[in-house]
Amino acid sequence: TTLVLTLATLVTVFLAVTGIAIDRTYVASDTSNAATLTLQARSSVDSAVTTLGNSCSDWAYWDDTYVFARHPGAAYIASNLNITSIRNAGIDAMLFLDTRGSVLFGRQVDASGTALALIAPEIVRAFAPASPLFTSVLSGTEAGGLLFVGSQPVAIAARRILTSAFTGPPAGVLVFARTLSPSVISAMNPLLGTTLRIEPVAAVAPSSPAASALVHLTSGSKPVGTLTNNATAAGFLTMDDITGARSVLLTITSPRTRLAEAARFKGLLALSSVLMGLAVLGVM
Repeated sequence: TTLVLTLATLVTVFLAVTGIAIDRTYVASDTSNAATLTLQARSSVDSAVTTLGNSCSDWAYWDDTYVFARHPGAAYIASNLNITSIRNAGIDAMLFLDTRGSVLFGRQVDASGTALALIAPEIVRAFAPASPLFTSVLSGTEAGGLLFVGSQPVAIAARRILTSAFTGPPAGVLVFARTLSPSVISAMNPLLGTTLRIEPVAAVAPSSPAASALVHLTSGSKPVGTLTNNATAAGFLTMDDITGARSVLLTITSPRTRLAEAARFKGLLALSSVLMGLAVLGVM
């Protein structure tokens, strides 16, 4: 009896210790995978901003745009600044500013998708006269990044307005914007699907997994992975918005694909341990 109890105790302790080690190994693997996916999400966002910037450049470095910025007229607006042109450019909004920062034209596609409305004030404020962003773009910086309109993430690209020969002096600043709706986010990287969430850091709920991750994301140089529950892992990464404020939180949620594998591994280990204990008991 003593021998049986001793062997049973040893097997139980062995299984408990190895089970903990196995769980930690697979948790580390799943959280690391979620963090890696977050880096892929950041890359997809950067790619979307770059594509938007290329489109903005095509318009900003154009003689007709240059003439309009220096001498605003109804002909350019009627020919180019309509909903069809905006849709063909792959954007949702555009903003023209002169060299003083005054708005020459600012419109966005409305909720119906069939007409234009005044551009969101958050975009206008980001390029306020004498702001660091407006000044840097007018000086030649090809700016791009994210900006929140309410809680909605919007990709922004801005270029100074030059002639088709890239000569100046600059006539103003052109801003393109594209809302990163769930469908747009899904299209950016099919592998990420709808598991990517882009939200303001200020909107993160206290005591949430994201709030806990933010404690470790102060530098923003490395993503953080964590379990949100036994079946799901999440990766978190902060990034600056177009104004330079670290206000953007990227979150990737992914199922723990190796959870079943870990359970099978522990089952096989338990079975082999019991059989080994029985074999030892039989020999003794």
